[in-house]
Amino acid sequence: MKKKIFTNAFLTLSFLTSYAQNLMTPESLWKLGRVSPEMVTEDHNLIYGVTYYDLEANKSERNIYSVPLNGGEPKQITKTAGSESNVMIAPNGKLGYLYKGQYWEANPDGTNAKQI
Repeated sequence: MKKKIFTNAFLTLSFLTSYAQNLMTPESLWKLGRVSPEMVTEDHNLIYGVTYYDLEANKSERNIYSVPLNGGEPKQITKTAGSESNVMIAPNGKLGYLYKGQYWEANPDGTNAKQI
């Protein structure tokens, strides 16, 4: 019995190790988005950012997303070239954020974005 358990554990670890070595290269890790939380809104949505890196161009791209805490599909809020950060809810109820060093506001769904 002990030999069977040991053999199964060894085979499982061997498979996982070989599988991981084939897929988790430094290049593939750079292709993954880096997720960072921003805030939770009063209507129970998680606002977060996802940053993607382009090694060849030496640039990054960060966009803001929203997902309901009680379940549901994520929704991309910003789609502009460049990185948005420092998300907040403005006193007027709009979503405020920094983009290229300037303060912008948009509706909570990302529509009607404009520089303030």
